[in-house]
Amino acid sequence: FDWQGQELMVQSRAHDETGYVQPTKDELRAVRGVNNIYHNNGIQTWLVHANGETENVEIS
Repeated sequence: FDWQGQELMVQSRAHDETGYVQPTKDELRAVRGVNNIYHNNGIQTWLVHANGETENVEIS
């Protein structure tokens, strides 16, 4: 990855030594429902602005 300074979105997805893979937001909603905010461990999306600042966003 070679960032050229353009605005973009990136996603971070974790996995562990047991083989557990962090679920997508859709997979998480299918199991826990759409209004569940406890233990929100779904894949995170980050908006990287052209100036390098980042913010956590949710896409659908």
